[in-house]
Amino acid sequence: MANENSKKRRKKLRQEWNPHWSLKTLYTLGSTALSVVKLAIGAALTVALILLICGVVFVGTLGDYLQNDILKEASDWSIDDYDLEKTSFLYYVDSNGDIQQLQQIYTTTDRQIATLDEIPQDLINATVAIEDKRFYEHQGVDWITTVKACMNMFFGGDSQFGGSTITQQLIKNNVFPNFTKEKTFYDKFQRKIQEQYLALQIEKKMDKSEIIESYLNTINLGQNCLGVQAASQRYFGKDVSDLTLSECAVIAGITQSPSTYDPITHPDNNKVRRNKVLKNMLEQDYISQKQYDEALADDVYARIQTTNTASQADNTYSYFVDALAQQVIQDLKDQLGYTDTQAYNAVYSGGLSIYSTQNQTMQQIDRLCTDCNPCRWINGKLWQQ
Repeated sequence: MANENSKKRRKKLRQEWNPHWSLKTLYTLGSTALSVVKLAIGAALTVALILLICGVVFVGTLGDYLQNDILKEASDWSIDDYDLEKTSFLYYVDSNGDIQQLQQIYTTTDRQIATLDEIPQDLINATVAIEDKRFYEHQGVDWITTVKACMNMFFGGDSQFGGSTITQQLIKNNVFPNFTKEKTFYDKFQRKIQEQYLALQIEKKMDKSEIIESYLNTINLGQNCLGVQAASQRYFGKDVSDLTLSECAVIAGITQSPSTYDPITHPDNNKVRRNKVLKNMLEQDYISQKQYDEALADDVYARIQTTNTASQADNTYSYFVDALAQQVIQDLKDQLGYTDTQAYNAVYSGGLSIYSTQNQTMQQIDRLCTDCNPCRWINGKLWQQ
């Protein structure tokens, strides 16, 4: 009985309770907000679950695609499978009985191989400073620069991936020589993934010194030069081992864009790039302030123009060189069983040393007669008309 009376009193109080209108409004808003929050949380959890499922499916599909298509194809490639074209050299014996170089023979590009101990440390440091400052730290791919390059591509409007390490550039130059013909984003994306995969694999097989040596012997350095030895001869008329710091910076600065930074045709552009190379070397503690100042003051471009003038005067193929090349090709076919293609490639890109019987004195007389006045031999003497 007492319980029934208590329930009746509470019910009566609830019926008689008449709170202020503001409290009613607050109560209503609170209830509505709570319902909205519950709905939002439920919707968010649903969306998150859907996204998670889609993400798992996407990652699985992408992983399967990469594994079975892109990476499977890349796994069959090796840097060792690609033979480098090398310049052949033609020699003659002068009047003193000494062997002299007469001509370089190559198809469209001049490649001369330099060993690591022939390459100056300044040139190695200059290349690392401008191309890949974390070269000695990463394992083939610099993920920091890769992320930056991706951000720049997607949000900065740059259509190029960028961010390639020296190892990746080595692969691109030798395994993907047709990368300049890529037309679609897919082509670039596929090549970039394969390039990164191979870079990681190569770093497991080659140490840093082998990678930098291969890289410096394969890069395009303008004027039909592949590798630092050919570039050193073209721009400075000397072996790569004799390059100064300033000259090393000139060559290292060409790599990014050989046509733009060609020190013969665009010396002003190259000078800007060379100065950046030297600045990077200073900031990365490869050189001292004194070395930096001396290199900046070097009038290196005057020497380049002098070398270029001399090179143009001496670099004309004569009928003798053409005839000799054809004779060597024929000999390779007749004596060693080479095919036409094999013999041609051996002469023009096989790095051969060919010793000729040419008499330079007679050749110069012949050239003089041809260029100036008609002449002929009479009774063992040279007569000009």
